[in-house]
Amino acid sequence: MKKFTLVTLLKWIASIGYGVITGYLATTAAEFPPGITDNLSYQNFGIITGAITGLSLCVVAHIFYLIWIRQTKSKGNSFVYVLYIVTGTLIGFLSSYIVHISADSYGLINANVAAIIIGSLIPAIIGGSLPAGILKLIDYD
Repeated sequence: MKKFTLVTLLKWIASIGYGVITGYLATTAAEFPPGITDNLSYQNFGIITGAITGLSLCVVAHIFYLIWIRQTKSKGNSFVYVLYIVTGTLIGFLSSYIVHISADSYGLINANVAAIIIGSLIPAIIGGSLPAGILKLIDYD
């Protein structure tokens, strides 16, 4: 059994942190209707949703990685590279999209469809390219 390492812990913290950042930033797209000036509960929802999304996708990716390692009996650096990119992309897209479409539940006005799509694709692109760039910098492949 592989022991829990500092690198694994840092991957989980980075996934949760990125989910929190994208979830919180997605709260800025919603507009206030007349008479409402406080969106603290919506901001808290964005932070919690991002953290849960980041943690759950990181756990799924880790389980998927462990199953793949046991079946193939190899390290497979290219597989890890693709797994990090896909996980980062999904964390960015899902945490942002869920927060965007939930604005009306908190009494706020949703952004238009184009803003929701663009506002969800930008974190997805960043979430996918950031691990790719870091892995290339450290010459992981």
